[in-house]
Formats: sequence, C-alpha cells, structure tokens
Amino acid sequence: MYGNLWIAACALALAFQTQFVLTGAFRFSPVAAFVFFGTLSLYGLHRIIGLNKVQAFKNKGRFAVISRFTSHILFYAGVSAVAAAWYWFKIPVRIWPWLLFPGLLGGGYVIPIFKGKRLRDFNDIKIFLIAVVWTAFTVLAPAVELHRHLEAGIWLMALERFLFIFAITLPFDLRDLPVDTLTGVRTLPRLLGRRRTVWVSAGCLILAFSLAAVNFGRGLYAGDVLIGTGVTTVVTIGLVAGSRPERHDYYYSGLMDGMMIFQFLAVWITTLMI
Repeated sequence: MYGNLWIAACALALAFQTQFVLTGAFRFSPVAAFVFFGTLSLYGLHRIIGLNKVQAFKNKGRFAVISRFTSHILFYAGVSAVAAAWYWFKIPVRIWPWLLFPGLLGGGYVIPIFKGKRLRDFNDIKIFLIAVVWTAFTVLAPAVELHRHLEAGIWLMALERFLFIFAITLPFDLRDLPVDTLTGVRTLPRLLGRRRTVWVSAGCLILAFSLAAVNFGRGLYAGDVLIGTGVTTVVTIGLVAGSRPERHDYYYSGLMDGMMIFQFLAVWITTLMI
C-alpha cells in the first residue's frame, strides 16, 4: 500500500509542478485530486492483476509483499476509486476529454481486456504508454484547468515531461527483465542491453533539460525553474547509471520514482531561495 501511496504522491507532485510553473502557486484542485486518487486506485489494481500474471515470482521480493497484503490493497484501491469518481464530477466538463483518453489507456494498461492481455503485455509499447498517460495527467490536464493549454510552451513542457518519464521508466524495464522474459514481453532493454539502455535514458534526460532551456528562453520558465530542473537532471542521470537488474526494488520504486517528487521540490525550493 505504501508503494501505491508513493507513486500517487509522485503524480500529485508533477501536477503541482505544472501549476507552480504556470502560476507561481499550487493547490489540491479537482484535477490534482483526481490525478492523485486515480493513480492510487489504478496502481493498486495493477499490483493485484499483475500478481496473477507472474505466479512463478509470487513468493519473491515485492510480489511476496503484494501477495501478503492483497486484501488491504484491494480495499484502498476501492476507496481511492470512489474518491476519484467524486472529484471527477467536480472537474469542469471541458476538461473531461483530456482525462478520459489517457484514463482509458491507463485502464487498458492494467486490465486484461484484449483476450486476457493488457496493453503492457504487448511488445515494445509499455514504456511509451506510461509516458503518454503521465504526461497527459500531469501537464496537459492541469494546463487545461488553468486555460493555458493552447500555448506553444505548454506543448514543449509536455514533450519535456514525456522524455523525463520515459527516461526514469526505462530502468524499471531493466529491473523487470526476468519477469518480461518469462511472460514473453519484448522491451527496449531486452533489445538494447543494459549499457545502451542507460545511454538512451541519459540522452532523454539531457534532451528534456534542453527543452526546459528553450522554455526558459521563451519566458515560460523562470531561471529558478531551470536550475531546479538542471539539478534533477544531474541526480537522475546518476541514478540511471547505477541501475541494474539485481538492484533492490527500493532503488527503483523509491529513488527512481522519487525523482518526480525531487524535481517538484527542487523547482519549488530553488524558487524560495532565489
């Protein structure tokens, strides 16, 4: 359950970051609340369904924890789903389409609706789906809520966020190599190997920072936002370089996912200090 709370907090932090960059403040708005509770519910469901797909690993590592606390995870996922539904109807109707499509993608990623297969069970697309859904929820939907989504800089921000999420998700595919090999899912690390995967991830982070620099030049980002993003880029590249399949799950679910919260805090704290 704590892992699900952590990833939901990561989603909320990125939504807050978008609000903060665009307005200089952040708040628990209906969109931010939906992102938090929707993520909490979806990832809880993901843990349970995923466990049924990897019975060979049921008594190992994080899967053993999920197996032990299945009933708790289901309960909290259900409560979170009710909360997400409550906030959905507090969101203006004009924002619904911006949440509905990525929400359906997220549901298809978790629920086996394709003849017993989830979207994540298809070759090569898993990491792209994650990046698209997270970008839509944490950049585009908050921007629509603020009536800022028609600005070119917002779409550069979305591409920056896509690259950032893509980069920190790639190491998870390194961690999941044994599971993906067992289930027959082809991922980039299976095709490229560890060293090339690390280089691709680092390249995406550098490109994401370059887009942040462009938005700084355009006037959308203040200098402190760029500094916070730069610090996050350096720290994240260091973590990516240290990622290996044998690393403890906390390295990925804790530190690597935590870079989303770290980036928000880096941007916010830098702003307060300068």
